Amino acid sequence: MSREHKVSVLVKYSCDMCNQLVSNHQNLRQHRMTVHSNERLFACTVCDKRFKRPKDINDHTRRVHEKKRKPQVCPFCHKTISSKGGLTVHIRIHTGEKPYKCTDCAASFAQKSSFNTHVRSVHQCQPEKFYKCDTCGRSFANYSCWKEHRACVHTEERQFACTLCGATFKRKRDVRAHYVRKHEGRVKRPLCSVCGKILSSRTALVFHMRTHTGEKPYQCSVCNSRFAQPSQLKIHMRCHTGEKPYICEVCGISFSDKGKLNGHRRTHTGERLYKCDVCEKSFSTNEYLKCHKRCHMGAKPYKCEVCGKAFGLRASYVQHSRVHSDTRPYFCEQCGKTFTQQGALRRHQRIHTGEKPYKCKACDRSFTDMSTLRRHVAVRMPEVIYRCSTCNQTFANRCNLKIHERHVHSDERLYPCDVCNKAFKRKKDVKRHIRQVHEGGGERHYCQICGKALSSKTALMLHERTHTGDRPYECPDCKAKFSQTSALKTHRRTHTGEKPFSCDECGARFTQNHMLAYHKRCHSGEKPFMCENCGKSFASKEYLKHHARIHTGSKPFKCEVCSRAFAQRNSLHQHMKVHTGERPYCCDQCGKQFTQLNALQRHHRIHTGEKPYMCLLCRRTFTDKSTVRRHTMTHDKETP
Repeated sequence: MSREHKVSVLVKYSCDMCNQLVSNHQNLRQHRMTVHSNERLFACTVCDKRFKRPKDINDHTRRVHEKKRKPQVCPFCHKTISSKGGLTVHIRIHTGEKPYKCTDCAASFAQKSSFNTHVRSVHQCQPEKFYKCDTCGRSFANYSCWKEHRACVHTEERQFACTLCGATFKRKRDVRAHYVRKHEGRVKRPLCSVCGKILSSRTALVFHMRTHTGEKPYQCSVCNSRFAQPSQLKIHMRCHTGEKPYICEVCGISFSDKGKLNGHRRTHTGERLYKCDVCEKSFSTNEYLKCHKRCHMGAKPYKCEVCGKAFGLRASYVQHSRVHSDTRPYFCEQCGKTFTQQGALRRHQRIHTGEKPYKCKACDRSFTDMSTLRRHVAVRMPEVIYRCSTCNQTFANRCNLKIHERHVHSDERLYPCDVCNKAFKRKKDVKRHIRQVHEGGGERHYCQICGKALSSKTALMLHERTHTGDRPYECPDCKAKFSQTSALKTHRRTHTGEKPFSCDECGARFTQNHMLAYHKRCHSGEKPFMCENCGKSFASKEYLKHHARIHTGSKPFKCEVCSRAFAQRNSLHQHMKVHTGERPYCCDQCGKQFTQLNALQRHHRIHTGEKPYMCLLCRRTFTDKSTVRRHTMTHDKETP
């Protein structure tokens, strides 16, 4: 059964105190009496409570006094209603009946009051909301709603107290609800038949039972999302309207939900009320604690429908789903890099701006993101237990330590490629290998300048910077610029002194893994890179590249002072010290200065008498390698 309503309001009268418009003189008089007057002329004959209007007495009598004599019980949830009309309206919550349909749009409503509110706020053009909140800008149709909004949302004042336990509340009706639930109803509190949880009221039991049944009777009229409680729908609707009435008084950030505001405030105070009973880690909100507990239980309720991968957090699942859709909606305007998450873009932009909002309380050092700060604190704090036994690098948790040990210090390759049987240390390396080598034939991205084929758009973008010279990543310490974040990260180790890669034979340490691999060939004698011109072999491709310049005569590194050219960059750096007069390395025994560290080390052997280089023919020892070479030439001349 449906009813159609046509609302036509002709405005004739205006209130001289608040300028609200009403349709007739009777409504104007009633408005002045209820809103602008505190006089209560009508008293209840049962309890002597006083009211402004006779209608209010009738409502009060029916809800408070007659409810106990003639209760109307809902057959679905057993809630007690004060009247038959109220029961009829309440049952529509269970049946989903919405008899009041709007003629201007497809919206329908279970109550006439909701229908009238919809018509006034959406389809009528007259400005009926005259009461505006100065704090959040929200408008209200009457003074009482405006007053209640101010008291409940923007003030912390609690004027009303419970006479039994002293608990304070913002509204008088909250005191009454508290009294019924905590004191009167403590003996008769309803019990959930499924999980045994005790609830404060029958209404709370109905809402709680929906967590077991999955029932969601409240539907959003915009996106058709469904909810178990009307309060959840109300908060959800703010996503569409953009309303955020709860404002943080510290930083000014606004929220649509008061619970989120309370959780946000704890980021300023550092308060963490919710503690994990397994690992004793603390969290600022109960929601974060629930998500964390899935790590211990191994629960991963969010499963990808494309690849079957499961996740413990909904946010992780949403981020993963963008891998299949190839959606990267967040774009850096400075370097062109794209991201799947807005938070990742914000962290990335700090590389360009130099912003470091996370500060260590112990040493006042600042960092661009929270994870770097945690690693820094873990290194400084003596109680850290997640430390690599090989390179002494510390980690924030055991999981990161295991990944580091398996990826850096272990040669074990557990994940083979099904196509070519090549083995890898990580599963994601196998996927990348298959995508780039076996499946990448039709998805190659070609450089328009040199024609090189790259495996992805990101690899192409990084490659193009070798042509354009673009270097968007700057070191905050020495202002050196780099084309990739990985290059900046490696460079930063020159300032921090971090050398996480250690040789297990001689203990030498290196900043990069491939440098360690080159170094290990000194012990094994392996030299896989051979010069095609002279047949000489080298331990790394970079050394071969430098050697090839001897044959080609290429000297790409030119001195800007004297125009002398060099085949290697370090040779140019060494030469520049001739012009600057810089000799940073000084002998502590004789005071002689040198331009290079290895020159000082060779000089030290004069004082120590150390001769580490031996001739294999006559067993004679020498202080440096060049002297051994000259000596071996004397044996070559003696050979007939």
